[in-house]
Amino acid sequence: MTSPRPLTPLFPFLPIALGFLALYIPVYAELSQNAWTRSENSHAPFILAIVLAAFIIRLQRLWQEDWFTEQSELPIKDYLIGALLLTSGFGLYGLGRIGEVELFTTSAQLPILAGCLTLIGGAPLIRQLWFPLAMMTYLVIWPGWLLDLLTGPLKLWISQSATDLLSAFDLPVAHSGVVIAAGPYQLFIADACAGLNSLFAMTAIGAVYLYIVKRQGFARNAFLFLALIPIAIVANFLRVTLLIWITLQFGYDAGQIFLHDAAGLLMFAIALGILFALDSFGQWRVRAKFLSAGNNHPLVLP
Repeated sequence: MTSPRPLTPLFPFLPIALGFLALYIPVYAELSQNAWTRSENSHAPFILAIVLAAFIIRLQRLWQEDWFTEQSELPIKDYLIGALLLTSGFGLYGLGRIGEVELFTTSAQLPILAGCLTLIGGAPLIRQLWFPLAMMTYLVIWPGWLLDLLTGPLKLWISQSATDLLSAFDLPVAHSGVVIAAGPYQLFIADACAGLNSLFAMTAIGAVYLYIVKRQGFARNAFLFLALIPIAIVANFLRVTLLIWITLQFGYDAGQIFLHDAAGLLMFAIALGILFALDSFGQWRVRAKFLSAGNNHPLVLP
């Protein structure tokens, strides 16, 4: 009978967790009433849950594997890097709270947490916890002017491409900028329809998927992740086109109220299906290349 592992290695994480919660529970409470209610940031609470679960699962696994007891003394550079990250994080946090700048306050989460973890376990611990730390970038609240700058060209492209496609089928549609005339109806391509929301959600879910399946090869993972960008944009273009067609055929309420969210879910499912298909194709190519090389022993794919 093996003796239970001591919880001592996990004790340094308790003050970090309590301190982080003391800093950010008020911030999260404010965001839940303001920024997170806006469509462009609606993904943040779900990402926060993923980050929390990833940290807990990973730390539990490291503790079960006695990872902490096997680590040697940290080099001085890790202490310096940790202190620098922590200082910059607290500086951003202070500026954000004093100036009420959500960009600074939410951006400070990553350096504060990374700095604390570096002071505890150095670069090896950061490498073990890289995924939840990277996912924290999705929690940053970007300013409206920057989102307008990013979504402006997308909105124009979607409105023009959707009207061009429907006009090819002799449907009465036209556009002026981001305003679409669909028969007797006037439709506006809002920021939520520009693909940015889908882009955030798709890349986040794709990152979780790639992390779970753990495919070998950086190039392959990078390709699948970057492929999510055009997939999300094209899927949103199809969604907008479908909603314009539904509005023409069944009226404004059908296209913009009753079936609006359903079309979004359908296009989201199609986009994820394309991602899974690309991943399956990659698996098939790896297997085919392996067999063509004359290997007869079983192939074990990750």
